[in-house]
Amino acid sequence: MDPDLRNDILMVLLARVPNWVSEQTVRSRVGHAAAADVDAVLAELCTAGHLEREADPGGDPYYRLTRRDGLPIRRTIRVGDSEIPRLLADSSPRFLPEHFNDAVEQLAELSTTLEQRFRRVVAEEQRRYWANIVGIFSVLVSVLALILTGLPKILSDPALPFWSAVLVNLSQLLPLAVALILLVLVLRWVVR
Repeated sequence: MDPDLRNDILMVLLARVPNWVSEQTVRSRVGHAAAADVDAVLAELCTAGHLEREADPGGDPYYRLTRRDGLPIRRTIRVGDSEIPRLLADSSPRFLPEHFNDAVEQLAELSTTLEQRFRRVVAEEQRRYWANIVGIFSVLVSVLALILTGLPKILSDPALPFWSAVLVNLSQLLPLAVALILLVLVLRWVVR
């Protein structure tokens, strides 16, 4: 008997104490092993007295640990931020419907919360996307506007020194540049 497979099977059953666990569930939880190996280990554990075996009316086998006294019992399952009560085999059948109803209600609330959060995140990302597009477009328009308005005003007087020509041109283009920068910032703020 493979000790790792044996331990994996026992851990699957221990996590579900005191419930009966179907052979199919055990196989799916220890997916790394072949079905024949899982069946052999389950048979050995039953023969050794570590497991109980029962069959449902359809003939499907179910297993659980023989000695359950003192073992920790998980009473809830965490789904997101919600704690959903587990249905336990030793619970009275008259209490099970409300456990099931509560679990379904909590899952519905979680689903609604996740959907709202998803919609909010998508809307925020979409606003950022459009803000970036508007920002890029307005920067391109601003640069084009500066070029088109600045070219005719550039002084070509050869008598002016270089830095004087730069200052004269800067004084003519600076108000337009500031106005265009403010336009870009306002557009990005409005779209965001």
